[in-house]
Amino acid sequence: MSKTNLYAFFASEAISHIPFDQRDRCNLVLDEFDRSGKILVEIKRALKTRGIERGFKKITAKRPTSEPLIQIADLIAGAVHREITEGNNLLFGKIKLKLSLDEFVVNRKTT
Repeated sequence: MSKTNLYAFFASEAISHIPFDQRDRCNLVLDEFDRSGKILVEIKRALKTRGIERGFKKITAKRPTSEPLIQIADLIAGAVHREITEGNNLLFGKIKLKLSLDEFVVNRKTT
């Protein structure tokens, strides 16, 4: 699987876990994966192929340098990654009390 298809698969999986009423008519801004815009086409294709209702009014990709919220998300993701993979909680320890977590629980039917 190409890196573009892998990214599109995981993006579509993440989107599928967000309740539709919370993404309906909202904008989704992603970290720019490539400048060509091909990733956006692949994400839309993955959603359609997997039967996941898109819901978002608009899906765009922006360079992190032009979007402060993407920069913040990158910093938080890096801090969480270091906490989980290296046990280094220096950065995460400083920010965790300022975060709130929304968890979308998946109710999967078992057969």
